This record gives sequence, structure tokens and C-alpha cells, in this order.
Amino acid sequence: MLKELASRLIIKRAEYKDIHIIEDILNDAICWMNINKIPNLWSHENVSWNNLSKSYDIDDFYIAYITEQPVGCMAITDEDKMYWKKDKVGEALYLHKLAVKQNFRGIGVSSELINYAKQITISSGVKLLKLDCNAERLKLRKIYQSNGFKLVDIIYMDNNYKMALYVMDVT
Repeated sequence: MLKELASRLIIKRAEYKDIHIIEDILNDAICWMNINKIPNLWSHENVSWNNLSKSYDIDDFYIAYITEQPVGCMAITDEDKMYWKKDKVGEALYLHKLAVKQNFRGIGVSSELINYAKQITISSGVKLLKLDCNAERLKLRKIYQSNGFKLVDIIYMDNNYKMALYVMDVT
């Protein structure tokens, strides 16, 4: 039944009226990580639009819907000065804030969002799609790797937090 739902998935670029949807999806992910004691850098405060808007524009976000119900989101940017400081603008696109609501995990929503990001990268004339994630989140890393991302580095943050850096060549 759930796999059938995933076949009806539609992804749309977010608009200002969708801010509450983005916040809801990201907060749902935080609740799931907290319940499951999964270490993460996300907090309810830093996924509020007030904070997200310091790093993202609304049109950086895309929302996945199944039968008009929002089930996941992601942001795509053309630069990432936190983890990819040496990259020039236009050299790659960067996938951020990928999240799927708890009730829709495991049916392929993440893979569909990643495929959509890949298509955006290709249509932008860019050959690389990059991302970073918590190096301790092995299931998440497996999702990225099974969708074509290659691990290129693990870096240590000031707070002993390990980040895994991934690249996908979309050509």
C-alpha cells in the first residue's frame, strides 16, 4: 500500500505560503531523531523559518507530496561555505535539509527527492551534486550511497561532531 502511494509522489518548488509545511516536515524529523536518540545538529529553533531564511531562500526548497499531503522536503543551493569552502559558485549544487515525515519513511520518498535533485543539477548544466551529513547516521549514509553518492571525506567539527561529505557526478 505504501509503495503504491510513493508512485503518486509529486515534487513542487516551495513558495512563501509553504513555510509552515517546511517547518513541520523538519520538526517531524527532529522529533523522530530525538525519540530514537539519534545525534543531530538540527534543533526546533534552527529549523524555524526565522533561522532557515538566514541561509536559504524559499525557492531553494522543494516539497514532496503524496495525494496533496506534504511528506518530505529538501533544499538545493549553488554554494555551501560551511563544508565546501574551496568550491566556486556554479561548480556544484548542494543538497540540504532532506527530510521525510515519519509515516512515509521507507517507501522511497528520499530516493525520489534525490533523483529530483539530480535532475535539477543536470538541467542547471552542473555536473556535481554534493551534500554533508552526520557521519554517525549510518542508515542515512546508506541511503545516500545507494542513490549514487560517493563518500569523499569525513571531517571533525569543533564539538567532536563528525560530518561525512558526499559527491555525486550526475553526468
